Amino acid sequence: MAVTASYSTLGIDRVQVIGRERVVRRRVALSGTYVSGGFAITPNELNLSKIRWVKFHGPASTGSAVAFPVWDDTNSKIKLFTATATELSGSTANYKLDVEVGGQ
Repeated sequence: MAVTASYSTLGIDRVQVIGRERVVRRRVALSGTYVSGGFAITPNELNLSKIRWVKFHGPASTGSAVAFPVWDDTNSKIKLFTATATELSGSTANYKLDVEVGGQ
């Protein structure tokens, strides 16, 4: 099963409008098996029409394990890497990741 992502607003709506750009802050909860190349994030999932940039607030964590996120702008995917800089493999169950996404 591929990775699925669910989004929460961390208790309050975290959308900010700056000029023509919207900034969305979400906690992403992952489940399923990580596939090499990362997992897709679509603008529609975040109520945007276009993603311009992604900023991570710390590593993805299960509480006992961590993975370091990298935004792949070309493919609109989040890739996760271990501390030894190898791409994550296997289950993503219980990983949580805080992101800030800018777009329109």
